Amino acid sequence: MDQLLAIRVFTRVVEAGSFTKAAAALQLPKATVTNWYRGWRRGCGCSCSSGPRGESR
Repeated sequence: MDQLLAIRVFTRVVEAGSFTKAAAALQLPKATVTNWYRGWRRGCGCSCSSGPRGESR
């Protein structure tokens, strides 16, 4: 996984508050953004259990 792109995706999802808005801003499919976001969270050892808007993931 390209770490710089993963950080960018993660940041955009947090800022946008949704996977759909982040995907549109990054011009990537929503599924790609979701997978990168989840991969980054797993890779960094993030213990939070919620995604954007507090949704359980």
